[in-house]
Amino acid sequence: MIIEYKDLIGSKTVGPVDVCIIGSGAGGATLAYYLAKAGYSVVVLEKGGYYPASELGRKEVYMLTRIQSPMIFTPATGEYTRVSLIAGQCYGGGTVASESVTWDFPEVVGRDWAKLGLKSFDFDANPKLSEYQKELNKLLSVKPVEMHHHNRCNQVLAIGAEREGIRWKSSDRPVEFCFRCGNCTQGCHYGVKKDAANTFLTWSHKFKTEVYCGAEVTSLKVNYATEGDYPYSEKLKKAQGAVKEDILRELKNQKKSAPAKFTVYAKMRDAKANAPRKGEPDYKNLTVHASNVILAAGPVGTSRILLKSRINPNGVVGKQFSTQPGSMNMALFPELEIRGWDGINDSTEIHHYCYIFRDEPYYDPSRHGFLCESALSLPWGMCNILPGVGKEHLELMRDLNHWAGIEVILKSDSYGRITEDDINFDISERDNEALLFATWVICRVFFRAGAKEICTGLPGLILKSPNQLDEIFRYRYPGAKRKGFMIKQANLYSGHHFGGAIMGIERESSFADETGECHDIKGLWVGDGSSFPTTVGVNCAMSIMFVARKTAEHFIEKVARAQ
Repeated sequence: MIIEYKDLIGSKTVGPVDVCIIGSGAGGATLAYYLAKAGYSVVVLEKGGYYPASELGRKEVYMLTRIQSPMIFTPATGEYTRVSLIAGQCYGGGTVASESVTWDFPEVVGRDWAKLGLKSFDFDANPKLSEYQKELNKLLSVKPVEMHHHNRCNQVLAIGAEREGIRWKSSDRPVEFCFRCGNCTQGCHYGVKKDAANTFLTWSHKFKTEVYCGAEVTSLKVNYATEGDYPYSEKLKKAQGAVKEDILRELKNQKKSAPAKFTVYAKMRDAKANAPRKGEPDYKNLTVHASNVILAAGPVGTSRILLKSRINPNGVVGKQFSTQPGSMNMALFPELEIRGWDGINDSTEIHHYCYIFRDEPYYDPSRHGFLCESALSLPWGMCNILPGVGKEHLELMRDLNHWAGIEVILKSDSYGRITEDDINFDISERDNEALLFATWVICRVFFRAGAKEICTGLPGLILKSPNQLDEIFRYRYPGAKRKGFMIKQANLYSGHHFGGAIMGIERESSFADETGECHDIKGLWVGDGSSFPTTVGVNCAMSIMFVARKTAEHFIEKVARAQ
């Protein structure tokens, strides 16, 4: 059942329920389905609105300002760089507002995590992981885009990569049959894209899951402790006889103080209405009592809910935040009509330098670890990408149908921090070198395909000949302290965010264990990219679903043992 502001007569209290999930994106939706299917009562709270397929589609500015979070206007900022963070905010989350390029969780990343102590992510030691991946790919009908479905923008990448002699492939996407309208980021008007809204959330309703849309969580309260909570867990290990009985009696008495261990407080608003010019919009209070809470509101949302609720064991919340910064490069083909906005976007990609190939002899960790994806935008997006102002900019926009685009997605090795008010993040020196090399690769590909002019992701750097390629490595913005992309004027952006409530083996340095459950507060879980201790180096929706699928299994096993 989907419940919106208009469906509530007044303030409402729900529960106690078995599980309250905060966020309905890749992680939250996956967990909602698997836990509801297992027989648990599930309530999902989604800050954004509910948009059925009939309301989605080619309404560029209108849709992007409704199904995406306004967080893009408050970028992650460091000493040298600024990265705009793109995230979904609607029923289905970022899976609705994305191109749906799909990658399995990389096994090499699983090995990295195993070295950090998260042994259950080692594919060789845990055969269930491969089963989860096969299951998810089957459920979501993941398959590569057919060759004859690539529009000319995507063909430019393929042709240039072939001539350059580097590996490329057709992107995998979760869709049975695509109408190729090119409006994935505005949501699928035809309802054929197998995003979280059309799959896991829809399927979870068969098991009586309730999803409240327009529910902004204001705070989370832990009403009482249980035996597994710190410090009681440590006390019980050492206690014996009467002392142990006293501790257990104290915990038992605490349980009488509230309907459930957790209470979630939210404000229900009409998420589809225009914001008032003055004051706050009308709202109704929503209170949910739950035995378990799963945080799946994205790294920024999850961290801020915990911080505002004063839940921050050992001061770890908000730390180890990372993202996969990227930049857009545009190439002009004056004699060829590209119409890159028409048809499937991001359907080809160069994965030659991707982190998954880190064991290849040619792989250079000092400047590799990135994907290059064919990408373009509708007019409003193009206005934000192409350089210049006034007449200069207008001349570029007049050639809209002759531009092709390729963006870079970088596996960053840098970490920042999320606070209640800010997001601090800087790319590292290695990140900068990798972005410069990726820009060089993309420009070579464009020139190989016949481009006459390239607007790079470096402000003001326009190339008109392959002889200018070395200018990329020499680039320094006027007055900048550092070269390359280590400037706040660079148009860096990312739709792939991680950390803030990471998994780890030590409670002093991580929020959750490898199952996704909080070290110190049992029943409090993390179910999305917030739990990732590192970036994954590829488009992350399937990785989030994969970890959520694994977390669901652990949840079911742990709750069964406790009962």
